[in-house]
Amino acid sequence: MLSRKSGLAFVPHLPSLPTPATAYTPTLGVMHNEMNTKLKKELYWVLGAISATVIIGLIIFGNGLFNGRLLDLQLHDKYYIFPKTLFLTAVLFILLLSTYLIRGIYWKLDNRIVNTLLAAIFTLVLVRLINYWNWIYGFVKDHGFYLFDEKTQTEMVSEFTMSHWVLTIIIPITIVTLLTTGYKIIKPRSRV
Repeated sequence: MLSRKSGLAFVPHLPSLPTPATAYTPTLGVMHNEMNTKLKKELYWVLGAISATVIIGLIIFGNGLFNGRLLDLQLHDKYYIFPKTLFLTAVLFILLLSTYLIRGIYWKLDNRIVNTLLAAIFTLVLVRLINYWNWIYGFVKDHGFYLFDEKTQTEMVSEFTMSHWVLTIIIPITIVTLLTTGYKIIKPRSRV
């Protein structure tokens, strides 16, 4: 449009478009720093679980934690002897599983690092459950599903049979949870 007074064209002021030099492009350095921050955060969570395990070990065993003796545990009519490191490994495993399960649920399984660690933990749990299920199945298959109770003079379902049934339910639940977590790891993120 031409202006009537000056005879010059009227050009409205338009915001300048970003040039390739000023356009926002995430650099590799920014992404690298973001990834380092996330990995450091996860490292702090794992170190916190390890520290909590050591503290629990010190509370339970006191100075005897480092003496190298085996742990003696008597439950009813059974007597178990195993290394303290096995007990503390189980405590660490339970702490890590609960920590990452709670964090995964809180973040709606949207954090890939948490999902990866959770999938690794669930894989270890699944392998151990399947080994234990197979061992119990072999025992039940050899000795039968029922035991004769001397007190009541009746047959009752053996504890191994009940454990086999419970594990038969828990293993598919663990598989579904592992598959869900694995899917969330490989699923492409939607860009908003």
